[in-house]
Amino acid sequence: MNQKVLKAFIELANTGNFQRAAERLCVTQSTLTKQIQALEGELGLNLFSRIKSGTILTKNGQLLFNEINNILNAYDLLRHKAITLTNPNDLTVGFGMATRDLAPALLNGFTKKCPQKNITLIDLATSQQNEKLLSGELDLAFMREQASTPLKQMFIRRDRLILIYHHSKKSLIEAQDISDILMNNEFFCIDANACAGTHHITSTFLKSISSTPNLKEISSYTNILSLVKENFGYALIPESAWYDEHKDVLSLTINHPLTEWNIVMAWNEKFNNTLRDDVIDYCHAAITNTSWRSV
Repeated sequence: MNQKVLKAFIELANTGNFQRAAERLCVTQSTLTKQIQALEGELGLNLFSRIKSGTILTKNGQLLFNEINNILNAYDLLRHKAITLTNPNDLTVGFGMATRDLAPALLNGFTKKCPQKNITLIDLATSQQNEKLLSGELDLAFMREQASTPLKQMFIRRDRLILIYHHSKKSLIEAQDISDILMNNEFFCIDANACAGTHHITSTFLKSISSTPNLKEISSYTNILSLVKENFGYALIPESAWYDEHKDVLSLTINHPLTEWNIVMAWNEKFNNTLRDDVIDYCHAAITNTSWRSV
């Protein structure tokens, strides 16, 4: 019995689907199946039952779920404690597109104040930051606010969707109601694989005003901006992904509750870390005393 097998059990129990669990674990379905079979063989128990909609825990599986989860949590605590003791001056911090102007500047300010501290910044999507915070692989993250999470979160700014378009369309845009523009045009948006959160927000918003939203997914914000710059169409992107130097591209704010979300500092209080707490205090004070709070 090893940690990978126990994680496979927890992931399959949480998703109820072999394919989704395998994708989240970054393994093949056959590998996941072998891991579950190995665990069941070692314990001498059937842990899962197949049903039409997927997979569910058997009664024995339900009884063991909390025990296995506790074992994995204890392992994470031990590993994180060992890392903290070995490298008390090291901190690993996640950030993404929404804080590309904020996180590096804040942490650079902290390291100037405390030059003996070593802070590593890692560019990650919110979903990856969330998972790594829960496992202890990240100490702190700047990311989209999460609902129903055990993580501690501190608000730092708002982000929102904006409409961007080629300057030649300015008179057309000014002559139309924005709802008509949104209902009657195709929009470039970020691919779900590149940023699942923003893609979900964009598609949910358009579905609220049109039963058949017309979205064309693009792999990066750089490519989206290039397409709009060459007048291939409109796009919906986060304001944090917008660069003012695109002179041929204009932007329009969309005032709607579904197009706004919070950006937070997030951390896992399960793991004690004095350096992390000092960085949080520094960042909070810096944000409070500057205009960084607004996008």
